[in-house]
Amino acid sequence: MKSLLTDMKCVWMTSNVVDYKLCDREFDCEHCPFDKVMRNRAKEMAQPERTDLIDPILDYLLKECHYKRYIYLQHNLALRRRAENRYEMEISPIARRLLEDGCSVFACKADEKVRYGQEFMEIVGAWGRVRVKAPMDFTCVYRREDDPFAIGTIESQPDAVAQARLSPHSWQKSLIDLSRMLSQFRLARPNVGTTMQDGGARIQFLYQYIGADHYLKILNRLFNDTG
Repeated sequence: MKSLLTDMKCVWMTSNVVDYKLCDREFDCEHCPFDKVMRNRAKEMAQPERTDLIDPILDYLLKECHYKRYIYLQHNLALRRRAENRYEMEISPIARRLLEDGCSVFACKADEKVRYGQEFMEIVGAWGRVRVKAPMDFTCVYRREDDPFAIGTIESQPDAVAQARLSPHSWQKSLIDLSRMLSQFRLARPNVGTTMQDGGARIQFLYQYIGADHYLKILNRLFNDTG
């Protein structure tokens, strides 16, 4: 008898989601509107919850390491040594994570001599622009074009690099400061998923979520220690 009742129940009755006495379709699930609603609901519940735009960035920052292959510089720049007095300069991995793919980077040209404190790079996006000052004297030997966040090959004296170098402690502090700033935005705003809070355009980038002014403030803190 128990087996017979089980055979007569639809999947929702068998799983005790609804009582088997509710069925008035003689278990014709294929043409049952209730079955369609329940299956759509099950699909929605199975989908992962939409996360806040800031969450993946915070997760990345928590896992970020102080890699030995990099010489971390002030203003969120990084070097990789290639030869004596010669390095590859790029935007640091942390700053890369904050910049969206659609922005443009304009930097020094090949054979250009750059002085400490000189504005040698400009990053432009829909949110505005930020100018980056050189943390040391150097000469741009070769300008890379294949990576928008890489400046290219430079030459600089060891003393200049040493003075511009960021200590592990200072690097860690900058990571914590950035995480704290982003966490404040995360707590201040609800999880709006992928659309604007006013129900308008689709949110794709961080600056759309926190606002261009706040985004520029973060970038100025990253690249110029201001903001």
